Amino acid sequence: MDLPGHIGYSLLGDESISFVRHPQTFLSSKIRRYGPIFVTRLGNRPAVLVTSNGGVEELLNERWMDFQWGYKEYFYDLFSDSLPFLDGKEWEKSRGILASFTTDCRQDYCDKCRKVICEYYEQLDISSPLLMYQMFKELATRLSIFLFLGVDPDDLLFKELSELMSLHWRGIISLPVNITIPFFSIQSGRSKALLAKERLLEIIREKISTSHAASGLTECMEEGQIANNLLVFVSALIPKALGSLLTSLVMELSKPDQAQWKQCHSNGADLEDVLLEVQRLWPPFAGGFRVSRKESQIGGYRIPEGYATGYISFFANRDKEVFPEPEKFKPSRWRKENAGDRDRIWTFGGGPRCCIGKHLVPGLLAVCSQTFLELFDFEVLPGQDLDYKLFPVARPKSDIKVHLKKVKTSFH
Repeated sequence: MDLPGHIGYSLLGDESISFVRHPQTFLSSKIRRYGPIFVTRLGNRPAVLVTSNGGVEELLNERWMDFQWGYKEYFYDLFSDSLPFLDGKEWEKSRGILASFTTDCRQDYCDKCRKVICEYYEQLDISSPLLMYQMFKELATRLSIFLFLGVDPDDLLFKELSELMSLHWRGIISLPVNITIPFFSIQSGRSKALLAKERLLEIIREKISTSHAASGLTECMEEGQIANNLLVFVSALIPKALGSLLTSLVMELSKPDQAQWKQCHSNGADLEDVLLEVQRLWPPFAGGFRVSRKESQIGGYRIPEGYATGYISFFANRDKEVFPEPEKFKPSRWRKENAGDRDRIWTFGGGPRCCIGKHLVPGLLAVCSQTFLELFDFEVLPGQDLDYKLFPVARPKSDIKVHLKKVKTSFH
């Protein structure tokens, strides 16, 4: 079958602005009109959007070989030859090495990261309300820098790394235009990000020999490959994801009808279900992007070669065909009606080319969440705008203020 929807004309028919500004409204309108799989024009090129759970599963699992990652033309200059931009046997080899690396990190981080987490939580000034997303993002930044580079928050290098990560992130979310006007000291966000990247790589190369996390890679990869891949791990992607998920956790548990789940930290199974439900409802990044290598099909619809093909995790995770009461925060679903569907959420992608941090980030999320819930009771201050935005990272449009109250004095 031919794809429903309308490609429109070059430039005049592009719908990128509407999509980015109001993604939920844009997508809901298209789904009502065309169904869960449709074609439009984004980035001035034909783009297929897949919003159904079954469609995303077909794209990422059954037909993954028909599609390649679509990020190279936009982000390669910011990350170079790292895993997301490799293909073929080179990708297979690097994927295997980095999968073992993240598994080792996951097994090794618990006690070390808990110390960083406890120290951060315990130094918070809770005498007045705190900005929730900023608080959690700062914590996640500390964790990322410590875990992958072995740099403690009190190290002089920590501040520079944090600032470089922020500059690098701004390049990721800016237009891919590298402009510098030397006589007026004007640089685009992209050009600043590229300078930040070079300094980050310089620091990473210096730290490879001393970082415990990187030591497992030195026998399998050349220094340049290690540095490029560690750049992905120490970029702002992990802190943004963790900050988003922790914020969404507190937002959900602050609701009066969810108060019973505040004690989920005392039961490992309960905590796992709560965090899985947070990941289902509030994926940090709204979806992912592929390009068809050849003519293929999704959901019975023909996808021409070279078409951009995006999957929208936010909608696929709320597909009523899979998840009854899809808009409801319901951790109990994972032991009842959705007990067999734990692999049907696409927060970290899926299939052979899923996010390399698919298991690492939820593991860090669990340690951060358990520690936070043990230490604090919390209340989101009333009268705030709680509406979410999806781009560039899912979180409330305004940084929500939360009042914390200690219920446990120490972890030591």
